[in-house]
Amino acid sequence: MSQGKVDNIRNPYIHGLRGVLAMMLVVFHVVNSGLPTFDGAVATLFHDTFMTFERGVELFFCISGVVIVFAYQKDPSIRDFAINRITRIFPVLWASIFVILGLSVFQSDHYIPSDPLTVLGNLFVLPPIVPIGLIHPAAWSLSYEFSFYSMFILFSLVALVFPRKLAFVVVGVAALTLIYFHPRTVFFAIGVLIALLSGVLLKDKPETENRGRKLFGSGAVLFLSVFTCHMAFSALDAEGHVTLLNFLTTPYAALLFVLALAFALYGLTGVFIGAGLFSRFLILPPAQYLGTISYSLYLWQTVTMAIIKKAMYVLNLPDILGEWSQLGFFLLALGPTLIVSHYSQKYIERDFTRWLRKGLMNMRWTTIFRISRVKP
Repeated sequence: MSQGKVDNIRNPYIHGLRGVLAMMLVVFHVVNSGLPTFDGAVATLFHDTFMTFERGVELFFCISGVVIVFAYQKDPSIRDFAINRITRIFPVLWASIFVILGLSVFQSDHYIPSDPLTVLGNLFVLPPIVPIGLIHPAAWSLSYEFSFYSMFILFSLVALVFPRKLAFVVVGVAALTLIYFHPRTVFFAIGVLIALLSGVLLKDKPETENRGRKLFGSGAVLFLSVFTCHMAFSALDAEGHVTLLNFLTTPYAALLFVLALAFALYGLTGVFIGAGLFSRFLILPPAQYLGTISYSLYLWQTVTMAIIKKAMYVLNLPDILGEWSQLGFFLLALGPTLIVSHYSQKYIERDFTRWLRKGLMNMRWTTIFRISRVKP
């Protein structure tokens, strides 16, 4: 696809960025594995840099902000929007949770909360919005995702009965409440803003190309967003759950957090319109492939990497490899992780989801939800 020719529904640059962010999290899990690695100033610099990749999840929230606005506009009813979101998220999540619960039977040194209510809550992505034990370590972000989706459903339901202005007020209060108790969710607003401005950003005029040239360094600025976000949370003198109050009482952390948001807005805007060398990389086949399997890659990497790490200890590989252990871990885990993610995307995300979505759309009880969504 040539630069500048972008479909809002499936923006190839945004699609490729998904894959890059998912791989960044793979790297994070390697350096956070606790396996032996190199000593020295250079090694420490790389380690500290890669540890910031954990905050790539915040950029995933930005991407969701972009994508869900267009998905909401595309779906003709609340029912369609809800079913499409549920069938997109739940199948792979449920499969990975059941695998984790199954594996936990053989791992007595790690407690997995598995009472019926906790399992049910995890299957419906309640933690950490609802404070119960988390089974899948990466699934916390999906609780934020569904909270974000609920804002669109809430807007449609309120706007059916009351004026749209009141619907905006209700959703605004709900969104601010969510942001107060879970500040990371503010990154969704970055994507929403870009989506709402997409008509201007992608307008087919000569100045669009000039604007693209001015938005240089999108990739570097996105990294700055990840870095400053990591620094912001590290600067907080807080234990346990972080709220907006923690930032308001820590000015240095608040400044870094605002910078992270500004960098995310600039960098993601550049990617959205395909500006710069980084955007050209994102439309290459490897990045596009990783974008296609990114959701499965996000959920399965912690599972496959935990198995590989356990096998390494059983075989005494950390003692054999020594300071090369983390690199060995990466090389050993990458192939199985990509293979599992590939087939998860093919058979669960694609084939099973199509079947499930079709069945849910045809169920009679879903007719009560055939309410036309209200355009914001």
